[in-house]
Amino acid sequence: MILNLSSNFSKLLRRNLLAILVIAGGYAFLWYSAHTNGDHHYTLCIFKNITGYACPGCGMGRASIELYKGNIAESVHFHWWAIPLNFMVIVSLFWLIRDIFKQSDSYWQFIRRPMKSWILVIIFLLVIVNWIRALYLGL
Repeated sequence: MILNLSSNFSKLLRRNLLAILVIAGGYAFLWYSAHTNGDHHYTLCIFKNITGYACPGCGMGRASIELYKGNIAESVHFHWWAIPLNFMVIVSLFWLIRDIFKQSDSYWQFIRRPMKSWILVIIFLLVIVNWIRALYLGL
């Protein structure tokens, strides 16, 4: 298969490759963290470093590391959203690769779609509930 490197496809290719590199870099960082820090947990969270309190996303890195290790219960303990988020990121990675070979923009078209307001409200409430839980548990 010969790729037609038109101007539009060239922009799409750069955007997809950048997204793939960011995803791969994030997973490489988590893999490195999982294999170098043992049980010591540190945070890159600016909010937690300044206030001392967890942000709504705090625990996601630890939850993802536990998920990679196969510790599902520990993963859920650190952050409820780790399993669905990691699943969505892996699907996104393969979708971006597929779009490169198909010379398609389907991933970015899907991402730009407007989301129904009731779905946003449910996501917001779940994020708040998880944040309160994390603060209560001292995660």
